[in-house]
Amino acid sequence: MANITKHDIRKSASEGANFYLRDPITHKIIDVVVNADESADYSLTPTFHMQGMDSPAYRRAVAHRSALRQNRRKQKDVPTGAIILEIAEGMYDDECRNLSAVVDGWSNVEDDKGPIEFSREAAYKLFSDYPWMKEQAEAFISDRANFLGNDETP
Repeated sequence: MANITKHDIRKSASEGANFYLRDPITHKIIDVVVNADESADYSLTPTFHMQGMDSPAYRRAVAHRSALRQNRRKQKDVPTGAIILEIAEGMYDDECRNLSAVVDGWSNVEDDKGPIEFSREAAYKLFSDYPWMKEQAEAFISDRANFLGNDETP
Protein backbone atom coordinates (compact mmCIF):
# COMPACT_ATOMS: atom_id res chain seq x y z
CA MET A 1 0.00 0.00 0.00
CA ALA A 2 1.26 3.51 -0.85
CA ASN A 3 2.05 6.01 1.89
CA ILE A 4 0.07 9.04 0.74
CA THR A 5 1.37 11.21 3.60
CA LYS A 6 5.10 10.87 2.91
CA HIS A 7 5.55 14.41 1.53
CA ASP A 8 5.35 17.11 4.21
CA ILE A 9 4.78 19.87 1.71
CA ARG A 10 4.05 22.50 4.39
CA LYS A 11 7.59 22.19 5.76
CA SER A 12 9.31 22.27 2.38
CA ALA A 13 7.03 25.07 1.14
CA SER A 14 8.00 27.12 4.20
CA GLU A 15 11.70 26.60 3.54
CA GLY A 16 11.19 28.08 0.11
CA ALA A 17 13.01 27.77 -3.19
CA ASN A 18 14.65 30.01 -5.74
CA PHE A 19 12.51 31.33 -8.55
CA TYR A 20 14.43 32.53 -11.61
CA LEU A 21 12.70 35.28 -13.55
CA ARG A 22 12.13 34.61 -17.26
CA ASP A 23 11.89 37.07 -20.11
CA PRO A 24 8.17 37.58 -20.85
CA ILE A 25 8.73 37.32 -24.61
CA THR A 26 11.39 34.62 -25.07
CA HIS A 27 10.57 32.70 -21.87
CA LYS A 28 14.30 32.22 -21.32
CA ILE A 29 15.77 32.74 -17.87
CA ILE A 30 17.07 36.31 -17.75
CA ASP A 31 20.85 36.85 -17.78
CA VAL A 32 21.83 33.21 -17.45
CA VAL A 33 25.38 32.66 -18.67
CA VAL A 34 26.31 29.40 -20.38
CA ASN A 35 29.94 28.53 -19.63
CA ALA A 36 32.37 26.85 -22.04
CA ASP A 37 31.67 23.49 -20.36
CA GLU A 38 27.95 24.12 -21.03
CA SER A 39 27.15 24.54 -17.34
CA ALA A 40 24.88 27.44 -16.47
CA ASP A 41 25.81 30.36 -14.25
CA TYR A 42 22.79 31.99 -12.60
CA SER A 43 24.78 34.52 -10.55
CA LEU A 44 23.41 37.46 -12.59
CA THR A 45 19.85 36.16 -12.93
CA PRO A 46 17.05 38.02 -11.12
CA THR A 47 16.23 35.50 -8.39
CA PHE A 48 13.42 35.55 -5.85
CA HIS A 49 13.51 33.25 -2.81
CA MET A 50 9.85 32.33 -2.34
CA GLN A 51 7.77 30.13 -0.09
CA GLY A 52 5.17 27.89 -1.68
CA MET A 53 1.40 28.15 -1.60
CA ASP A 54 1.25 25.41 1.05
CA SER A 55 3.34 27.44 3.49
CA PRO A 56 1.66 28.84 6.59
CA ALA A 57 2.80 32.32 5.50
CA TYR A 58 0.84 32.08 2.25
CA ARG A 59 -2.21 30.60 3.97
CA ARG A 60 -2.15 33.43 6.56
CA ALA A 61 -1.84 36.06 3.83
CA VAL A 62 -4.82 34.63 1.93
CA ALA A 63 -6.91 34.41 5.12
CA HIS A 64 -5.98 37.97 6.10
CA ARG A 65 -6.89 39.43 2.70
CA SER A 66 -10.14 37.45 2.69
CA ALA A 67 -11.06 38.77 6.15
CA LEU A 68 -10.34 42.34 5.06
CA ARG A 69 -12.53 41.88 1.99
CA GLN A 70 -15.36 40.47 4.13
CA ASN A 71 -15.10 43.38 6.57
CA ARG A 72 -15.23 45.92 3.74
CA ARG A 73 -18.32 44.25 2.40
CA LYS A 74 -20.06 44.26 5.80
CA GLN A 75 -19.29 47.92 6.41
CA LYS A 76 -20.84 49.14 3.19
CA ASP A 77 -24.49 49.55 2.43
CA VAL A 78 -24.20 49.14 -1.32
CA PRO A 79 -25.98 46.98 -3.88
CA THR A 80 -24.65 43.46 -4.41
CA GLY A 81 -23.57 44.25 -7.97
CA ALA A 82 -21.31 47.05 -6.78
CA ILE A 83 -19.81 44.75 -4.13
CA ILE A 84 -19.07 42.11 -6.75
CA LEU A 85 -17.35 44.71 -8.95
CA GLU A 86 -15.30 45.98 -6.00
CA ILE A 87 -14.29 42.43 -5.09
CA ALA A 88 -13.26 41.67 -8.66
CA GLU A 89 -11.20 44.84 -8.86
CA GLY A 90 -9.58 44.12 -5.49
CA MET A 91 -8.66 40.55 -6.36
CA TYR A 92 -5.60 41.53 -8.40
CA ASP A 93 -4.33 43.65 -5.51
CA ASP A 94 -5.01 40.80 -3.08
CA GLU A 95 -3.10 38.35 -5.27
CA CYS A 96 -0.11 40.71 -5.39
CA ARG A 97 -0.20 41.14 -1.60
CA ASN A 98 -0.43 37.36 -1.09
CA LEU A 99 2.57 36.79 -3.34
CA SER A 100 4.65 39.50 -1.70
CA ALA A 101 4.00 37.86 1.69
CA VAL A 102 5.99 34.79 0.61
CA VAL A 103 9.00 36.50 -0.95
CA ASP A 104 11.78 36.08 1.60
CA GLY A 105 14.46 37.88 -0.37
CA TRP A 106 15.96 38.40 -3.79
CA SER A 107 19.14 39.04 -5.70
CA ASN A 108 19.93 40.82 -8.97
CA VAL A 109 16.59 42.62 -9.05
CA GLU A 110 17.02 46.05 -10.55
CA ASP A 111 15.30 48.65 -12.65
CA ASP A 112 16.63 51.45 -14.87
CA LYS A 113 17.82 53.29 -11.74
CA GLY A 114 19.83 50.37 -10.35
CA PRO A 115 19.37 47.63 -7.75
CA ILE A 116 16.04 47.50 -5.94
CA GLU A 117 16.40 46.95 -2.21
CA PHE A 118 14.35 44.00 -1.01
CA SER A 119 11.20 44.60 0.98
CA ARG A 120 7.80 42.98 0.82
CA GLU A 121 6.35 46.33 -0.24
CA ALA A 122 8.86 46.50 -3.11
CA ALA A 123 7.86 42.94 -4.08
CA TYR A 124 4.19 43.98 -4.01
CA LYS A 125 4.95 46.95 -6.27
CA LEU A 126 6.80 44.75 -8.79
CA PHE A 127 3.98 42.20 -8.93
CA SER A 128 1.38 44.96 -9.11
CA ASP A 129 3.15 46.95 -11.84
CA TYR A 130 4.38 44.01 -13.92
CA PRO A 131 1.67 41.37 -14.43
CA TRP A 132 4.10 39.06 -16.23
CA MET A 133 6.23 38.83 -13.06
CA LYS A 134 3.15 38.16 -10.97
CA GLU A 135 2.00 35.39 -13.31
CA GLN A 136 5.41 33.70 -13.26
CA ALA A 137 5.62 33.90 -9.46
CA GLU A 138 2.09 32.49 -9.06
CA ALA A 139 2.91 29.58 -11.34
CA PHE A 140 6.13 28.93 -9.41
CA ILE A 141 4.62 28.88 -5.91
CA SER A 142 1.70 26.76 -7.14
CA ASP A 143 3.94 24.00 -8.48
CA ARG A 144 4.64 21.76 -5.48
CA ALA A 145 7.50 20.05 -7.32
CA ASN A 146 9.49 23.27 -6.87
CA PHE A 147 9.49 22.67 -3.11
CA LEU A 148 9.98 18.92 -2.87
CA GLY A 149 13.75 18.76 -2.94
CA ASN A 150 14.30 19.10 -6.65
CA ASP A 151 17.48 21.20 -6.54
CA GLU A 152 17.94 21.22 -10.28
CA THR A 153 17.97 24.68 -11.74
CA PRO A 154 15.62 24.91 -14.72
